Amino acid sequence: MKKLLGVMLICLSIIIGFSSVVNIFPNMIALLLVLGCISIPLYLFGHLLRTSRYLMKVNWIRWMSAYVFVIIIIPTLFYTLINYEQLKLLYFNSEQYILFESASEHNLKGLSLGFIMILLLLISIRFFNDDIKHMWLINIFICMTILVYVGYQYIMWDDYRGIHETEGLVKHKWTGDRYSILWTELDKITVTPYIKYASITNTSDDTHI
Repeated sequence: MKKLLGVMLICLSIIIGFSSVVNIFPNMIALLLVLGCISIPLYLFGHLLRTSRYLMKVNWIRWMSAYVFVIIIIPTLFYTLINYEQLKLLYFNSEQYILFESASEHNLKGLSLGFIMILLLLISIRFFNDDIKHMWLINIFICMTILVYVGYQYIMWDDYRGIHETEGLVKHKWTGDRYSILWTELDKITVTPYIKYASITNTSDDTHI
């Protein structure tokens, strides 16, 4: 019964922690209060119930590493990706774009997600594999991947395409090359609609076309 209660408390703490990071991430004070006063104590107490005091003393660092990985690192990495896209969309929409895509080619969007997947893999190896002899090498790979990811996002800021109110079809590549087809040169533009459904857990999110 204690083990079952412990597992339930661990699950509850992860749900509370993950939902808090997703919903109140910008408010760091409120986030730290929820994690430090509710989520983490529940998480550690759940492990204590399902194991023993001895195992708690031996494994609490590994358990907290898992908590940080799931509750902090994963949402933070995806937050940087989503927030980057939103900032770019808001910035260029102010320049009278009727329709806007953050990359001039579809496959370029997947590279950012690829960097995040590589980072998650490297960080999980760093946290959960104690048998690796050259741990410093993993640390170097993590730092290099972060630098490349940040540099890639910086370079890709000027890579986009869209439909402009006055300039027609516009494509701007990260190399600085810019192409445009004026409205006078176009017979028609066909736009395939896409519906973005609101997130149930995010009250600020709206369904839109």
